[in-house]
Amino acid sequence: MRRAVAVSRVCVVLVALAAGASAQVAEPHRKAGWWEMAAHLPNGTTMTRYLCLDAAFDSRHSVLAKQEGCTQTVEAVAGGYSFKKTCGGETTTGTAIGDFNAAYKITEQRGAARIQTDARLVGACPAGRKAGDMQMPNGTVINLD
Repeated sequence: MRRAVAVSRVCVVLVALAAGASAQVAEPHRKAGWWEMAAHLPNGTTMTRYLCLDAAFDSRHSVLAKQEGCTQTVEAVAGGYSFKKTCGGETTTGTAIGDFNAAYKITEQRGAARIQTDARLVGACPAGRKAGDMQMPNGTVINLD
């Protein structure tokens, strides 16, 4: 009887682990507004851009969205997510950590290149800006949609 109970418990644990391994991790959603994104590049420079987003734009362009033609795995970790994606034979690994309603950090490693992006919500989008508008460091505005 004890052996049957022990085997039953092991089976329950294995089923639970298998279910967890196959479950999709929910993507984080950022709060709507004007986001400052400072990318710290491998050459030591920092490129700061600003992005206006709303819920609809964020759904289409999630922080961890899978890109067409790529394979990607995402796992929940303490405070955020870890990811691995492969596109065209090139693999990128990284983490996205933080409060996606206020501030988060993405660290990516691709070969020898490491890029860290610090993002923070500045406030409401400025007048005249719409979801998808990104202001580049030189002041040029492009729409990502």
